[in-house]
Amino acid sequence: MEKNSVEKLLKAGYVFLRADDGGWNKERKYRIRYSDCFGTWKVLEKFPTKAARDRRIKELMEEDKYLY
Repeated sequence: MEKNSVEKLLKAGYVFLRADDGGWNKERKYRIRYSDCFGTWKVLEKFPTKAARDRRIKELMEEDKYLY
């Protein structure tokens, strides 16, 4: 998607989500990150397992303002 299109969606109140398996040591950190401003990603929630994170993303996708 082009930058202008992304900026329009953000301006209209949409929030982009992405799943993150961050952590480069032995501890995996399963997180949902979000962007409500072009070019920045922040942590929305942290989870103990990947399955818990994926279930939460599914719940959030039921709401109109989130895009994955």
